[in-house]
Amino acid sequence: MTGVNRIHLAGSVAGSDVGYYFPTTTTLKGLREARTDQWSSINLYNLGTDYTTNVTRNYMNLWFDHGTNPTNGQYAYVLLPGKTSNEVDTYAANPDITVIENSGAAQAVQENALGILAVNFWNDAVKTVSGVTSNKKASVMVRTTENGTEVSVADPTMANTGTIQLTLTQNLGPVVYKDSRITASTSGGTTTLTVNVNGAGGKSIEAYFATPLAGQITGYTVNENFDEMTLGTLTGQDGWIFNNAGVAANTVVVQPDNADNTAKSLKVTTGSTSGSAEAYRLFNAPQGGYITAEATVTVDDANWKNALIVADSSLTSNNNAAHLVMQAGKIWGYNGSTKTDVLTGITNGQPYRLKVVINTSTKKYDVYVNDALLATNWDYRYAVNTLDKFSASIAGNASSMRVDNVKVSYEPLTLVKLINEDFNGMTAGNLNGQNGWVFDNGGIAGNTGIVQTKSGSPNDKAVQLTTTSTSGKAEAYKVFNAPAGSIIMAEATVTADDNNWKNALIVADSSLTSNGSAAHLIMQNGRIWGYNGGTQTNVLTSITNGVPYRLKVVINTATKKFDVYVNGELKASQWNYRYSGVTKVDKVSSSIGGNASSMHVDDVKVSYTP
Repeated sequence: MTGVNRIHLAGSVAGSDVGYYFPTTTTLKGLREARTDQWSSINLYNLGTDYTTNVTRNYMNLWFDHGTNPTNGQYAYVLLPGKTSNEVDTYAANPDITVIENSGAAQAVQENALGILAVNFWNDAVKTVSGVTSNKKASVMVRTTENGTEVSVADPTMANTGTIQLTLTQNLGPVVYKDSRITASTSGGTTTLTVNVNGAGGKSIEAYFATPLAGQITGYTVNENFDEMTLGTLTGQDGWIFNNAGVAANTVVVQPDNADNTAKSLKVTTGSTSGSAEAYRLFNAPQGGYITAEATVTVDDANWKNALIVADSSLTSNNNAAHLVMQAGKIWGYNGSTKTDVLTGITNGQPYRLKVVINTSTKKYDVYVNDALLATNWDYRYAVNTLDKFSASIAGNASSMRVDNVKVSYEPLTLVKLINEDFNGMTAGNLNGQNGWVFDNGGIAGNTGIVQTKSGSPNDKAVQLTTTSTSGKAEAYKVFNAPAGSIIMAEATVTADDNNWKNALIVADSSLTSNGSAAHLIMQNGRIWGYNGGTQTNVLTSITNGVPYRLKVVINTATKKFDVYVNGELKASQWNYRYSGVTKVDKVSSSIGGNASSMHVDDVKVSYTP
C-alpha cells in the first residue's frame, strides 16, 4: 500500500476500532490471515479443557518493510484507539502532534493541544532539541499550561549512578515545586536542572515552574480544577504541595467527584489535634495591582477550617494577608486583627464560592461569597509585602473539607472594565436589547441568538447563536468606548457545536460596514485560526466540538498589533490588524454566516489600560 497517511481498522465490538495516523505519507505492507492456537501455548498453569482447545481468529498484520540491513531507517505513527473512521479522517486533516526530531541521537514529539514536548535522548552526549539540552541518556517531558511549566526527567536505563544536567531556554517563572533530587538555577533566561538519578530506579523526577509574567497585563497565574490530576496524594501535581506537619494521619488527596472520575477535587483531612493538613500553591503575580484569589470550599463539620488564605511564602509566621475561616455554621475572616463575620447560617456539605480581591498597593481587600460582595476594604491580617502563596488548611482539630476550582488572577490598578458579561442576569430568550447587546440575523428569521440556561446549571446562562441555512447571519455584538492608543483586552468563552466556520471573536470598528476587523479569530474544522494581517494563520490545530475554549486578544491600538491567548496560554504574538485601515476599535462580536451552524458564547469581557 503506497501513499498511506492514515488507516482505520473496524473492531468486532463497539468501541474497539483503532486508527493510525502517519505524519509522513508512507508505504506499508499488510496481511490478512486466520491464526489458530491454544491458550495453553502461553499459560501452562491452567489444565482446563478450554485451554487445550484450538481457537481460530482473523488478524490484520501491518508492517513497514525497511529492507535488509537498513541505514538510518525511520518511521513514525500516531495510535488512535477507539476512533471511528470519520474521527480518524478528522484527526489526519488536523493532527495535533509535530515530530520534532527522529534520529539516532534523539526522538522528540510535540503534542500541540496539550502543550507537551516529549524527548528521548539516546546518548551520553550533549544534545539540544527544541530548546531542551541534556548531557546524558534521558527521557524528558515538558508540559506548559496557563498554570505554569512542568518538567519531568527520568533515566530509563537505571545505569546512571550520577546526575543528568538539563538546560531549558524556555521562559520560565519561579520554581513552585521541585523534587529533592533536583538542584535548579536560572541565569539570563536559561534554567539549568541538575538531577540526581542515582538509585532512582527509573522513576520520573519533577520540577514545576510558575507562569512567567512575560508582559501580560492581566491573566491567571493559577487556574486549577484538579480534574486532570491523578487520584491520590497531592504533592507535586501541577506544582501543588501538601504539608501534614509530620503527622501521617493528616492527608490531602485528589478524590473523584463522580463515578467516571472525570470531575475531581481535594479532600483535606486531619485525624487528630496534632499537626495540620495544608494544601498550598505558590504563584507569580505582579505586586502593586489587584490579585484575586478564589476557591469553592465545602466543609464536612463545624470545626475551624482555614478555607482560603493568601500569604507571603517567604515568612514562616505572621504571613497572611487575606484570611477566611469556615467554622460553626459561619464564614468569617480577619479584618486586620479583628475577627469579623462574613456570612452566618452556612450549611455543612454545601459548597461555597469564596473570593478575595486584594489591592496590593493599599493592602486592603474585598470579600465575596457566591459572587455577592459581603465585605469591603478589609485590612491585611499582617502587614506583608509580597503575595505569592495560596493555601487551604486545617489544624488543631480532627476535621475535613473539600476544595475545588482554585483560581488566582491579577490585573493592574489602571485597568478599566468596559464589558463584563456572564449573561446570568439576563432573561432567557432573545438576546437583542439586553444589557446593550444587539443581535442581527441578517434578515433571516430562522437565525437566532438566544440566552439560555446551561445544561445542569439552572443559574448559569450563555448565548447560543444558530443559523439554519447559508443565508443571513447570526451575530451578537456590543459596542464599547476605549481611548485611542490604549491597550484593549477582549475575551470570550466559545464552544463550537460543529465543524463549520464560526467568527468566534472579532474586535472591530463599528463605523465600518466592511473591512472593519482588527482582531479576528475563527473556529473551524477542529482548529482555531485567525488573520495575521491578510494571512490565515493557525492558532491551535486540534480542538474538540462541544468543549469550551477561552479566547483572548490583547490589542495595542497604537501599534495596530495584537497577541492571541487560548485558555490562558500565549499562542501568537504581534499579529497585525486584519485590515490596516481600521483607526479605532469599539465593537466586540461573535457570529456565524454562510452556513447552517451553531455555537455558544459566554463570559465576554472587554477592558483597557491607558
